[in-house]
Amino acid sequence: MKRKYLKKVVSAALIGTLVVSAVSGCGNSEKESTDSKKTGENSEAWEKAATDPFAPYPELVTYTLGKDTQASPNFPEGDSYENNGYTRYLKNKLNVQNKNEFEAQGGDDYDRKVSLAITSGELPDIMTVSNIATLKQLVENDLVEDLTESYEKCASDAIKEIYDSFDGRALENATFDGKLMAIPSATPGIGAGLVWLRQDWLDALNLEGPKTLEDLEHVLEEFVTKDPGGNGEGKTIGLAASEKGLFGNYGALNSMDSVFGHFKAYPKQWMKDEKGNVYYGSTAPEMKEALSVMADWYKKGLIDPQMATRDTDDMISTISGGQAGAFLGAWYGPDYPLPDSYKLEGGSKWKPYVVAQNDDGSVNAYNLNPTTNYVVVRKGFEHPELAIKILNQECWEFINDTESEDVKNILDNDVDRGTRPLNIEIQDFEHILRNDQEIMDAIDGKIAPEDLSAENKISYEGCKQYFENEATTELIPIIEHEKWYEGVPAGFNATVNYEQPAFYGQTDGMKRLWTNLEKLEDETMLKIITNVEPVDSFDEYVETWKSTGGDQITKEVQEEVDNK
Repeated sequence: MKRKYLKKVVSAALIGTLVVSAVSGCGNSEKESTDSKKTGENSEAWEKAATDPFAPYPELVTYTLGKDTQASPNFPEGDSYENNGYTRYLKNKLNVQNKNEFEAQGGDDYDRKVSLAITSGELPDIMTVSNIATLKQLVENDLVEDLTESYEKCASDAIKEIYDSFDGRALENATFDGKLMAIPSATPGIGAGLVWLRQDWLDALNLEGPKTLEDLEHVLEEFVTKDPGGNGEGKTIGLAASEKGLFGNYGALNSMDSVFGHFKAYPKQWMKDEKGNVYYGSTAPEMKEALSVMADWYKKGLIDPQMATRDTDDMISTISGGQAGAFLGAWYGPDYPLPDSYKLEGGSKWKPYVVAQNDDGSVNAYNLNPTTNYVVVRKGFEHPELAIKILNQECWEFINDTESEDVKNILDNDVDRGTRPLNIEIQDFEHILRNDQEIMDAIDGKIAPEDLSAENKISYEGCKQYFENEATTELIPIIEHEKWYEGVPAGFNATVNYEQPAFYGQTDGMKRLWTNLEKLEDETMLKIITNVEPVDSFDEYVETWKSTGGDQITKEVQEEVDNK
């Protein structure tokens, strides 16, 4: 088999969107802990547990938790968010147990539960918050613990190395007046944003994979006009799309940012020009040029004509149902949203390609905010280090475990990682590359399969089965092969020119004005792309944006950047 070797590229941050929560009012933050520190013969053990990243507590510590839940957690029978493979693993390792004070599905439902907890003053010992606005409110009202000392003592070397790889950008997001007030998620770059194409359709039409934006346009035209999927005249969609998440999440499903990078347009990002002046990417002239291309594609029927009324699930149905021939995403496309396509279409074949290239073959992108959510500890909880000790296990030790039956059971039952008590990600850029190389080395016999982590063993077994029968129709072998032998090489072999945004935070003006400004932005972009308004309406949008608060916020951002 042909090996693909990966080139290292500059680290980038993954997917972070500023969401402003309307939460207000604070009650009494005092609350009884669920246990008490012990003295006497156990005092040394308690002290070690409070200062050692891996030392278990000498007696069971039960902590209350605000838990964001999943739509389909796929628990084995009898399991729950308080009793599952992850919680049992943590109990075995650290002697801790969560008691969920509230549970709600991640997103608006969970954010409302957090808001109610803040308003009432009845905070759980540990919870996750999904945005900087909520974290700021907790800090300003002295409701959460300073975790600076706990991080220094109890973050493992591996976790510290991951945070260090972000050059301070992740920890800075949770630092106020020099104090670390939360543990931020830190997620790595995804390499180049990709377009996933129906390879069987390309083959049927004798088309080569696209290398440029012009190539991609031609491929989409051929898909729509020649209907290689046999959907019927006018029923084949070129590029699957939804009005949800069109911009501001480079490489995410449905995000057009990888195409806009061709014009060095960086929507929803606060950038800095050569003179040091801050500007909002969605108002830059490059954005108008990029929108004109998208509007032209839509007019030609290359983008889903119903994108303005489709939500994400509806868009995915066009992919899984065999109507669409392309979607924009990242290297993990075979995990999401392709499994249903493989099942429903049977013979469908997908392959990732890099587009929006410069003359030298490189790709333009921006570093996303590495932080999408935060773990906070209630002020007064007597084990503030506990959150960090749990994250050591969830975000590193568990992933690299080769022995635990709990880990094997979770992977065998395909239990969602979101069922972990503290469901945030802390990963470095090299983690993906290490996994890929280990899987390839095991396939080539360079390392023993039993030396792989439990997580990588699943991928290894899938790839091994694929190479034993490349005509297989089984889902796991196809997914694992296309992810590790197609997705990762395509995403990470590209040369990416990363631009660093100047600001990720929130200013005072944003608290009052941003909701309306963002609504104006999103509606205008969608109307231009779908030809409801002409491309020249972009100029009017910029003036309106500036006069209704944009100029004020830009000034505030400039001050923040200059002060930093």
